[in-house]
Amino acid sequence: VLKLENETIKNSQTGNTNQKQLTEDEAKNIALQKVSGATQDDIRIQLDNCITGLIPRDMLKDYVFVSDALAYYHKVKHDSLRIGQRIKCHLDDVSYQNLEVQFSLVQPQKIKTLKSS
Repeated sequence: VLKLENETIKNSQTGNTNQKQLTEDEAKNIALQKVSGATQDDIRIQLDNCITGLIPRDMLKDYVFVSDALAYYHKVKHDSLRIGQRIKCHLDDVSYQNLEVQFSLVQPQKIKTLKSS
């Protein structure tokens, strides 16, 4: 069992506890979560149950950090990731050694359409 920000993430191999829990299967289905902070190194994410994690800078490839706004701006799409905004993200890793939860942005997939003749 891993405690993060007064909450608990439960490994599927551990037993039950009396604290709020987020199983690994539930965690992988996370979608819209709130940006709670932005630094030059990462974006902080907060789940509704107060568990916090991060999206590392290297996962934000086409984004530029703007320190005055504490936000990341996309170079091409002209969208932003800023504090208070809800973004689509996916749980990638839980580090039990570092007590960190790592997320990545969910990128919308392009749908190919067939042209009819």
